Amino acid sequence: MVLDYGAGFTAKATGTRILIYTNATICEGLEVELQDVKLQGVVSEVGWFNTTVNGYEGTRVTVPNRRILDGTVIDKTNKRFRVCQKKIVITFDDPSKLDALARPPDDA
Repeated sequence: MVLDYGAGFTAKATGTRILIYTNATICEGLEVELQDVKLQGVVSEVGWFNTTVNGYEGTRVTVPNRRILDGTVIDKTNKRFRVCQKKIVITFDDPSKLDALARPPDDA
């Protein structure tokens, strides 16, 4: 009975990986957002049982293939722009120049 359970589990995992490749749901190098897992990053490996994603926070996350197949995958690889948020500090010797920086440019 244990052998049947193990064989069934392996067959399911193999089937899941085949479905991921057949549907082209996810592959190495793809920039993705896995909505159900709340994860964004770049796929580094698609294995038989799990997929590894390098998250933007510097973490490596392993996600079961079944969760990927059952969930929502957003492909962010081929977007035309990238959102970037940066905080900068500006210092002046003369604080009166701050108004000129905050003013919108002239259209002339």
